Amino acid sequence: MKEEEILSGLEKLVESLSIQLRYEKGDFAGGYCVLKDKRMMIVNSALAPAMRIKILTRELATMNLDNVFVVPALRDVIMEAVPTLPLKNNNENREISLESVIEQPTAVESLQS
Repeated sequence: MKEEEILSGLEKLVESLSIQLRYEKGDFAGGYCVLKDKRMMIVNSALAPAMRIKILTRELATMNLDNVFVVPALRDVIMEAVPTLPLKNNNENREISLESVIEQPTAVESLQS
């Protein structure tokens, strides 16, 4: 899928989940929030499409989409944003930092290679 198709598919998916998607100006990247019982996803309008995709997939990856039809290629992009759970090795927990999860290449970046 092309970057534009991925972004469009993610936007449609967000709206199909009854989440209002807004692109706004400001000093923030974006994310999901609930304001007065209204579910919203707000994304900085100045961001490049690849970063918009990263934000949308990061937020969608935290939601239960098991009973929602998602195009398989789009589901793959979302699943890549799911952070791995801490691993247990010899009764020790290895923690994964947020930075290591954010810095992982996305499916969009892989497709562009």
